[in-house]
Amino acid sequence: MSIFDLPKIDAHCHILDPHQFPYSSQAAHQPSGQEMGSADYFDQVLEAYNVKHALLVGPNSGYETDKRCMLHAFDQFGARFKGIAVVANESSKDEL
Repeated sequence: MSIFDLPKIDAHCHILDPHQFPYSSQAAHQPSGQEMGSADYFDQVLEAYNVKHALLVGPNSGYETDKRCMLHAFDQFGARFKGIAVVANESSKDEL
């Protein structure tokens, strides 16, 4: 049996898609080149390696506390992704 045949989970991933979700102008680092990838592209990579689920981590780089890109991935691929969001320190309980 090949490693590609075994189901897997990727435990720390970022989706960085500045074409659809522009980076914050305030971000200290704006990932580029091979650091970027849309949710569709990431799904294709997961399929190629038989990865069934992934944990998305909201990146500080590029997006700071903007979660639209990650939420879009959840909308597109449902239960395949779970996530951890970065929130502002002053976030209220209602916002959370």
